Amino acid sequence: SIPETVETIGNMAFYSCKKLYSVAIGTGVKVIEAKAFSGCVELTSVNIRNTEQLGDMAFYGCSKLEWFDCGTALKHIGTRALWNAKKLNYLKLSPTLETIGDYAFATTTEKTANSLTALTFGDELEVVGNYAFYDCSSLESIYIDKDKDFIYLCTYPA
Repeated sequence: SIPETVETIGNMAFYSCKKLYSVAIGTGVKVIEAKAFSGCVELTSVNIRNTEQLGDMAFYGCSKLEWFDCGTALKHIGTRALWNAKKLNYLKLSPTLETIGDYAFATTTEKTANSLTALTFGDELEVVGNYAFYDCSSLESIYIDKDKDFIYLCTYPA
């Protein structure tokens, strides 16, 4: 558990902690910087409460990650933030989410009985980066809950 008095989890703070299984981020943490939990291969669950920014590659390569709750304040998910979280079967996104970086959830889910099959985004979503959901083989539906008629979807050549 990260204490309420911590405001930022720095670059590579818990990089490659092989015995880290679960993380509960305190309400004081506003920013999780780049690679903060990258390579934590035994990490299975993350609960974020008031964090507004998830840095590039923050949970990159956490291949056993199954449960990820973004809380209610997250606005930005960085490039490759949850890349290769192949076991992910629960992902609660923040209704305040505005941007999703390139490859943010790439190769995130394998098709199994408990796979993540659908995602819902809130009213604030503005940008979905290149290849954000690349190779998410179990993902079948994405719901965008907004009355706006425009979301910038980054594209790539066919």
